[in-house]
Amino acid sequence: MTRGAAPRRPGHSLVPARRAVAALATLAALGLAACSPTSGTDGPDEPDEHSTKTMEQAVGDIQRMRQDMVEALDAKLERRSWGLDPSKEPTIDRSGCSGISDSETGEVAYLPIWGPDRAYPRDEWRQATTIVAEVGRRYGFDKVGTTIDNAEILSIDGRAPDGGTYTFGLGANGALSIATGCYEWKKTPRGTPPDLPSE
Repeated sequence: MTRGAAPRRPGHSLVPARRAVAALATLAALGLAACSPTSGTDGPDEPDEHSTKTMEQAVGDIQRMRQDMVEALDAKLERRSWGLDPSKEPTIDRSGCSGISDSETGEVAYLPIWGPDRAYPRDEWRQATTIVAEVGRRYGFDKVGTTIDNAEILSIDGRAPDGGTYTFGLGANGALSIATGCYEWKKTPRGTPPDLPSE
């Protein structure tokens, strides 16, 4: 469920319309099953206005948000096992910040797309998207909109002031993709760094 492309260097982004790319990738994953995630904790790191938040902190925030979204869904709807398709590598994709920042050294990090092991019934879709949006707002993703709403698919996206985004879609299955805003790594990884395992 990851994009599978080679990492891009800062300032050489191949995804200027990255929100659209993330949404399409999520929707493409709606028919794929996955396995269970690891546990997370509550709330994001919240640096003050003048702090220098690192990419490591930003990635940790969205990993916790992802876990909190899954746990909230499990608490209010029938439990499912969420995680990465077992045929995929749990790695974090990287790109430059084109479209959200003029930074030539910052990057955007994309968590691999997670999905549930089975679909949610159509009459629970609205409640599920509301649950995810509520968790997202706690992490600062306060601009939420519906991108697709028809008999086959319901999809929302959320945006944070730092440029971070998520897309949550439900259809034949479900999919959740999340990306950070533009940040610099404290220690720049080589290639694609590992995500938290989903089993």
